[in-house]
Amino acid sequence: MENNKPIKEWRTEEVAKLFLLKSAYKIAVDRYPSDMFDLLATPKDFKNARFGVEVKGLRTPSNKLRDLAARVKLNRDNGLITMPVLLFLIDDKLKTGKVDFLVYPGVIKPLMVRQHFKFKELNPVNLDLLIEILIDKSSIL
Repeated sequence: MENNKPIKEWRTEEVAKLFLLKSAYKIAVDRYPSDMFDLLATPKDFKNARFGVEVKGLRTPSNKLRDLAARVKLNRDNGLITMPVLLFLIDDKLKTGKVDFLVYPGVIKPLMVRQHFKFKELNPVNLDLLIEILIDKSSIL
């Protein structure tokens, strides 16, 4: 565990990592190279489909999610975000959660920041569906 990270935050990230590692796409999970996001995920057979992962607690207030989206949009507009990002909301005690795109890989506009989330239950099927979208979009770009 990193010394500067509270235990609850560390636990939520570990649960997110478990879901990523159980994916059918054989995801390699690393620390994000800056403090912009929590994790960097790369499907081993689709290296061009790498994506960031932001992990929050399941009970994160909606105003904090809006603030996060605004900060991410500003960073995207300044050229600091160059890949899609998934947002995980995790209940670290129950090891459950929800998932949606924070930064969606569009075709016409390459990276769209979600303002209104459409969270799905975090399970292997739903996660693999989102990863499949990432892989499909990365093959177009």
